[in-house]
Amino acid sequence: YDGHGVSEISIDLQEYGGGLFELVENSGIWTTMLIVPEGMSPGKQTLEFVTVDGLGKVGLNTVWLNGQRSTSHPYGPHFIPDDEAIPIEITVENSPPLFNIPSPIKYTRPESSTTVVFEVEILDSDGITNARANLGVFAPLSAQTGWVVMNDNGINGDAFPGDGIYSVELSLRTSTPIGTHEILIQAIDGFDVATPITPVSVIVVEESSLVPSLDSDTLSSSVLIVILIGFTMVAGISVFFLMRKGKDKEYLEDRFGFE
Repeated sequence: YDGHGVSEISIDLQEYGGGLFELVENSGIWTTMLIVPEGMSPGKQTLEFVTVDGLGKVGLNTVWLNGQRSTSHPYGPHFIPDDEAIPIEITVENSPPLFNIPSPIKYTRPESSTTVVFEVEILDSDGITNARANLGVFAPLSAQTGWVVMNDNGINGDAFPGDGIYSVELSLRTSTPIGTHEILIQAIDGFDVATPITPVSVIVVEESSLVPSLDSDTLSSSVLIVILIGFTMVAGISVFFLMRKGKDKEYLEDRFGFE
């Protein structure tokens, strides 16, 4: 309320990295749609209103007064008692971290046991306090099964510290089964909001050979056809040259009268 009327109202979220959102008046009710900026922490947050009256006077308000005007008040009919000043607040809900998981994740089973690095980008504007993984079949034989910490500190397989990509080392052995396996991951942000336990599919494939063996079960019919055609062509060319050589020999023997 303003005795000179209200010409403009805006909500100022610039201190949180947001913008200045102007409200629109409709039958005495001012409304707007706004985007809560990433810089506004979860929980109760006070909104600051920028008001402009009919004479151009600018005011800043973070509370509303729960009082009633009275024409008989000593301070005049436009005075609103400030005995009960209520903060203008909103409750910002927090969301859990987000995983950016590459797909597909594929490793080749080695000829001897080795270690590979499993990486996942984890995003949250509130920061990540903990990230963990359950490695399943990729856990080292000497380690206890269960959850292990994922790192973003540039050690233990992590490429760069603080880049938001969390890493953990996997044990890849000659006995690791071929096929699709699951690694479970979970992260917690700076306000202790955790993601659900999220499964990540990891594919282990056999090391491919440049020259497949004839007794291999994986040798496709198309490869067999190509090999058969190749043998047929080689055999045909060989027969052609043998026949040609035989005719040339008969010609030479007949020419010099040796028959």
